[in-house]
Amino acid sequence: MDSFQEHLLFTIHLLTRQPARTTEILSIRYFNTPYNHLRNVFIENGMVYLQYSYHKGYQHTGNTKVINRYLPRALSKIFVRYLVLVIPFYQQIQINTGYGKVISPFI
Repeated sequence: MDSFQEHLLFTIHLLTRQPARTTEILSIRYFNTPYNHLRNVFIENGMVYLQYSYHKGYQHTGNTKVINRYLPRALSKIFVRYLVLVIPFYQQIQINTGYGKVISPFI
């Protein structure tokens, strides 16, 4: 599972036009958390896009920039299947075996 996640993040990093910064890509969440952190994965017109927050110049303007990066259609299909099928199955296995009780919102 860890190897697949590394390959998935690397593929997202390379195929979303301009490569994302490490802090941007590692902060992608696929569900809202109870601590008021919102998810960053959305589907619009059949295309999956990731919404990054960019903080450069925040001290001067006080605003964060939001960047939407769309995934290619083939990667979108793999990504959605991963979110819908693989993650719930993996979390259920972790809970049943006692290895993980906390579900991470990060991809």
